Amino acid sequence: MSTEKFFIADPYNEEHIKMLHKFEEKNEIRTKTSAYLENIKTHYNKEEYAEYVKNDNKIYQCLFLQLEGEIIDSCYIQGEKDTKSAKIFFAPITNSSKNRQIVSLATDYAFHVLGIEDIFVFVSLEDKALKNMLEKKDFESLGQEGKMIIYSKTKEDIKEERRRI
Repeated sequence: MSTEKFFIADPYNEEHIKMLHKFEEKNEIRTKTSAYLENIKTHYNKEEYAEYVKNDNKIYQCLFLQLEGEIIDSCYIQGEKDTKSAKIFFAPITNSSKNRQIVSLATDYAFHVLGIEDIFVFVSLEDKALKNMLEKKDFESLGQEGKMIIYSKTKEDIKEERRRI
C-alpha cells in the first residue's frame, strides 16, 4: 500500500527539483518553484543558505506531498518571523480533489513548526473546491482582492476550538 509523504522542498536535492518541474508542467503552473530552487543553488552553497535561512526574517518554503515518486500537491509559504504571519499559496492543480491533505499539513506546519500566529491563504475565484475546503477547516473569508479571495486563520482560533471541545 502506497502512502503519501510530506516534504519541505530542498534546493540541494536534485530529485525534489525534478519532481517539482514535472508537477509544474503536468498542472500548467506558471510560477515555477523549481526555477526558484535552482536559483538558490546558483547563489548559495548549502552552508551559506542554511545560515541565511536561520538569520533572515523572511520565510520562503515550498512544501509538497509525494505519492509513488511523484508530487501530487504542493504549496508555497511566504512569511515573516517577527510578525509571525504567513501567506500560503496552494498549487492550482488540475485534478483537485475535495480533500487536499496539504491544506491541513501546511497549516499545522506553519503554526507548530514555524511559529506562525496568522495565516492568510490566497485562492483563485475559480477554485471552488479549495474555497469549500478552507471554509470547512474554519478559515475565515476576508473577501475578494483582484482575482483572488483571501482567507485567514489564526493560532488563537485553534486554541478557542480546543476549549469548546
